[in-house]
Amino acid sequence: MKLSAPLRVTWDWNWPRVVQPSLTARGPGRDMVNVIAAELGRAGVLMLEIGYPGADDIRGGLLRSAVERAAGRTSLALLPETIERLGGEEPWREMGVGEVWADVTPGGEDGEGKITLPRRPDGSVWPDLRIYLTSNNLENSAALIVEAVQGGAGKLSLPILPLFGRFLTSAGKLIPPWRDLVKFAHRLDPLLKSRPDLDLRIHYQSLWTILTSLGHKAAGAEAPGHSGCQAAAALAYIDPSGVLYPCASLPLPLGRVDEGALGRAWKNEELTRLREAIGTEPPACDGCSSWQSCRGGCRGWAHYLTGSWEEAGPDCGREVIEQGSLP
Repeated sequence: MKLSAPLRVTWDWNWPRVVQPSLTARGPGRDMVNVIAAELGRAGVLMLEIGYPGADDIRGGLLRSAVERAAGRTSLALLPETIERLGGEEPWREMGVGEVWADVTPGGEDGEGKITLPRRPDGSVWPDLRIYLTSNNLENSAALIVEAVQGGAGKLSLPILPLFGRFLTSAGKLIPPWRDLVKFAHRLDPLLKSRPDLDLRIHYQSLWTILTSLGHKAAGAEAPGHSGCQAAAALAYIDPSGVLYPCASLPLPLGRVDEGALGRAWKNEELTRLREAIGTEPPACDGCSSWQSCRGGCRGWAHYLTGSWEEAGPDCGREVIEQGSLP
């Protein structure tokens, strides 16, 4: 059965470093890959991101099988060591894969883990890079971004932190407060102004607000084009064990993926109620001029931190706006 919503699915083949720093798992078996890929194909998924397959999975054809069966527009997220192990090979080009992101999030509990930027055989920095910003890694991340852009990177993605695995036990790895994001934005401001062609993708409403105040604009628009939380509506997440969730930042399990799983989940009455809760304006957002674009920020993080849908997410930009001017 085809889903009516243009569903975008993130499928973590293995845990990302920020969630599972040890990365000891070997990824899913062939049977699980085939089941999940076939279900994604049946559901007519519009966009699929496969996260953190290993070099052996890529070389051995398992990834190709998943991409071909899942159909839709596919992108990858890889660890730098996977790219290094491939030694310049890019087999995904033959699979029709679009973007291939290298996750260079500074690791370690203090955000100071050493990251060596992945490079192509010609010595240039890998062009598409992803960094999960945490409350502890902003300084290191800013330095890494400067180094990457100066080395040839052309795309940078700063997605909202996921809420899974060991990440949930680490109090230090939280979404950065807006005051720290102000310092981060000022650190990057000269670089961004010198590189107007840089493709920068930011999922933090507060960081968008800060950069807008510094004179930066979203591509093709006067203001960032956020439309609020899409969890349980146009977003879905599948973890390495095959469990389906509304979003990587909303750890509410909907069941293990099997034939028809997506269709059943998206018609479930509990998921309908969840969509209604997500779409309701939190009292904290009453009167905010950014409501129509922000819609309360990340609803999964709001619920995780407060246990309620009546609070704004920690990525909310209201505090930035109400200051009137930035430090």
